[in-house]
Amino acid sequence: MLDVKIKKLSKYLGVEISDINLSKLTLLDFKKIDELLLKYHFLCFKKQKLSPQNQIKFSKFWGELEISDTLPIDKKFKEVSYIIREACDVKCYGGGWHFEYGAHKIGAMGLVLHALEIPETGGETQFINMINMYEKLSFEDKQLLENVKVKKKLSHKLAQKYASDKFLNKMKKIEFENIVPIIKVHPKTNQKILNVDIGFTDSIIGEKIKNKNKLLNKLKDNLNNSEFIYTHKWEVGDVIFFDNRCVLHKAVDNYNSRRVIQRTLIKENSIE
Repeated sequence: MLDVKIKKLSKYLGVEISDINLSKLTLLDFKKIDELLLKYHFLCFKKQKLSPQNQIKFSKFWGELEISDTLPIDKKFKEVSYIIREACDVKCYGGGWHFEYGAHKIGAMGLVLHALEIPETGGETQFINMINMYEKLSFEDKQLLENVKVKKKLSHKLAQKYASDKFLNKMKKIEFENIVPIIKVHPKTNQKILNVDIGFTDSIIGEKIKNKNKLLNKLKDNLNNSEFIYTHKWEVGDVIFFDNRCVLHKAVDNYNSRRVIQRTLIKENSIE
């Protein structure tokens, strides 16, 4: 791990790490990767060949893993799921800005994504660091949003556009909403995070803010500011590990050939 090469990917988010084999890590390697994740929030490891078993082993260093009930899962290793888009698919899975588990009271700590099949052109994924989005707020907006809550909910209308059929069927049975802080605190770094996305943030709660819809729309519109967006152009063998507690992501709908991503989701233990 001491000999790896680290290259910054963008002004606000992420580093690329090369000359490392994620299938052969020591305890010290894991601890160093954890330090890098908390510093940069997005890590890309190049030229990896992670088996489902080794992806589970890597991911479990950070916590318990999800067994997805809305994505295809590995026949032998149930904690591994697959994001698959065929050439004939019309729907772009995950195509709106969102935190994974963004409507839940307790979300996901992070995601590990391994590129198995990638289109010749297109198929990128975009990311935003919401710590930076908070820091770029005006002093007045920071004061205004302090101790304010938002309603997070599953939007069936949005899900019809971006979610899998299994997810839509699940929603019919367990639609729900939660009231959470619009400014949350990272449990490890104590940095403040703007807790707003397109996929799940429904409305601002309470009477403190008069023009609530106008303000929320402004915060959502800011997500399209290209200055803060990192666009990852996938290569086969890439492994991405990002901190879902503070990083939004979305798939780019700009391709019509097969794309396969091997996925593990690390559960979050608590939220502040």
